[in-house]
Amino acid sequence: MGFGTVRGKGKAVKSFFLRPLQNLEVGLFSLPIVLLLGEIGCVSSISSVSLVAVLSIVGVFVALVSFFRSWGYGLSVVGAIFFGLALCNNFPVSVFWGGLLTVSFIISYGILLLSVSLVEGHIKEKAVSLSELTASHNSLQDSYNREVQERKEKELLAQSKITALEQELSVSHEQLQEVSRKYTHTSEDLQILIDQRDSWLKDYMTLHQEYVRVVAGDEENVIFPWKVFQGNSEKDSGYQQRVQDAEHKIAHLEKLCEEENSGKRYAEECLDKALADLLESTRLREILEKEIFQKDEEIASLKQEIAAEKLLSSSVSDDRAAYKGKYLQLREQFTVKDSFLKKARRERFLAQEQLLVLKRAKEEEALNLSTTDSFSIIQNLLLQIEALEEEVTYLEELVLHNQNR
Repeated sequence: MGFGTVRGKGKAVKSFFLRPLQNLEVGLFSLPIVLLLGEIGCVSSISSVSLVAVLSIVGVFVALVSFFRSWGYGLSVVGAIFFGLALCNNFPVSVFWGGLLTVSFIISYGILLLSVSLVEGHIKEKAVSLSELTASHNSLQDSYNREVQERKEKELLAQSKITALEQELSVSHEQLQEVSRKYTHTSEDLQILIDQRDSWLKDYMTLHQEYVRVVAGDEENVIFPWKVFQGNSEKDSGYQQRVQDAEHKIAHLEKLCEEENSGKRYAEECLDKALADLLESTRLREILEKEIFQKDEEIASLKQEIAAEKLLSSSVSDDRAAYKGKYLQLREQFTVKDSFLKKARRERFLAQEQLLVLKRAKEEEALNLSTTDSFSIIQNLLLQIEALEEEVTYLEELVLHNQNR
């Protein structure tokens, strides 16, 4: 049970320290910061330089590298060299350790410069990709609007053509019905006239036969006596005149029938042409409907792409907001830990001052105090100093851990 708990805690600590490195910007910035903090700890441990002074100097160099890039790095290199020389001259630090710290500071500043450049390039790439996505979105939106406008215009044009063809078709139907009506009436009149002509021709043939028989002297077989025939000779001449008039009327009616037939054929041709135009417009309408359906599918796909691009841009803005929130949270934690660290250092300095005062009092009152009492006092002070140093070390580890986060 205990071993499993220890393994679980180890995995939790490992994931806790490695989680910031999963992001590119945080991972690039964490490496030089960790190196610089380690070097600051080494300087504090091998010399009596105050940690605040070292942090201030390193912070100035980091700001120079961050804001002025190459010029700042050059100034940081010069400053690191002077700092190493000052350590070797003013403190009991060997040349080896001073040179090693100088080289490590220079390397850390170089890594910081590289990290800043990489992060800046990554941010520029993101900005360029975002601008490209925005431009592509705008172009897609413009093309979508153009396609929609063209489809509306084509649909209106096709609708106007269909309406015009339907009107022409209705007019042709009306003309055809009128021609059919006229043709029916004319056919009826023609049939009546033909019947009258046939009856008149029969009567004429009968009268002609009677006339021939009378002329031949066959009066016995004459249907009508000669007197009757002679009495009706004037009627016969009037009858012939009526027959001729009827024939003229029949010829005129036949001419009218031919004209009506030609008009009917013309109307049928117009109707066939209108039907062909209607079929063509129907085919064009089906083609346009297919094109509209295809364009609708393309519009749907474009809408999906636009939605994906909007989701991507919103995720980028959310990531930026999350990074900013984490940065502010870490900054606040670092401020709190820094205040605790300053307080612990102050207490340590006060304890050291009390120790020095007690040592001086011990030297002045050596004759009045026993050896056991002085040893116990010094031992207690040393224990307090060790406890304060352990607390300071713990607070420094917490600050370093928060900076890594």
